[in-house]
Amino acid sequence: MATFDENKDTLLKWLQIALELELATIPPYLVALLSIKLPSNREPAELIRSVMIEEMLHLALVANVLNSVGGKPQLNANLIPKYPLRMKFEGKPFHDRDFPIDLAPFGKATIETFLKIEEPQSVAAGSAFQLEINVPALTIGQFYANIGTKLEELEHDSPGKVFVGDEKRQILADYYWSGGGRIVPVKNLATAKAALSIVITQGEGSWTPSGQAEAHFGETFAMATTIVLRK
Repeated sequence: MATFDENKDTLLKWLQIALELELATIPPYLVALLSIKLPSNREPAELIRSVMIEEMLHLALVANVLNSVGGKPQLNANLIPKYPLRMKFEGKPFHDRDFPIDLAPFGKATIETFLKIEEPQSVAAGSAFQLEINVPALTIGQFYANIGTKLEELEHDSPGKVFVGDEKRQILADYYWSGGGRIVPVKNLATAKAALSIVITQGEGSWTPSGQAEAHFGETFAMATTIVLRK
């Protein structure tokens, strides 16, 4: 049976992976957004911006959880994602995620990539593919659920020993601007679960092990594929 310190180390590693995962999603949206020449394509530009801002929120929420348990978020030069990027999921890989996530200008192909990022369609067995980020779960949604479960187990077994981080390291609401969701300062199990819940119910985190995805940005991205691109 793993000790408290071993379980805590696992939790810290998972939260750092989550931090890197959220960081990796931001540049593709940003590059696509900056490539759009307004006033053409105003609707998809606003959509892409809103998703990008939510990914920034997810990054901040994960950092709050990591800080709350005494970890130190690492975002140094060695951890900046390199593109094209591929992700690996423990167990059976998503067959429709065996594709490069790259930095590219806005276009129908880019929208299709965003659709795959936000709402993968199914899980299937297949051969391994080249990796940049290794997610220690079958899906991203399950990964965040596992983090929540690990927090619950640690707090149950060792109450008062988990949330020992400096509250001054928390990102507060005055650092976040617009977009859906809200910043949650994390100081205990309840606020940690509230922060993770926002990530799970938005974007790519909405995909569940049952294979059912909550309607979120995916439907709107699908609609965006019908837009006639204008120079």
